[in-house]
Amino acid sequence: LHCTLRPRRWRPPDDGSIHKGRPVTTGDGAMQQLRSELEMQDRSLDELSTSVGNLHRAGLEIKTELEEQNTLLTDLEHGIDENLEGMSYLSKQTTKLVKKAGGKKWCATITALSLVALVLFYLVLFL
Repeated sequence: LHCTLRPRRWRPPDDGSIHKGRPVTTGDGAMQQLRSELEMQDRSLDELSTSVGNLHRAGLEIKTELEEQNTLLTDLEHGIDENLEGMSYLSKQTTKLVKKAGGKKWCATITALSLVALVLFYLVLFL
């Protein structure tokens, strides 16, 4: 099925008494009505212009805030990179020290003795 819709043409009311919700006027009344509509449109455009200006200012403030946040994030990223490099260096040095001291056996023994010392310290202080 193929159906085509044709636009309907606007037709004035049969009685000719109403045009867009207002009485149809002629002469000076029509000019006054036109001026009134133009003033109303001007007020609406002024309000729209004010709203657009407010949105523009808000957009500029958001842009400034985002730029500041971007700068802070970049600085944070550099700091994290520097800390990762330092941690990598310390990890390598610790690995060398553990190998030099006798390997994992001595490291485990020291860790276990440290835990025993902490438990004894806790028992002496709080019991």
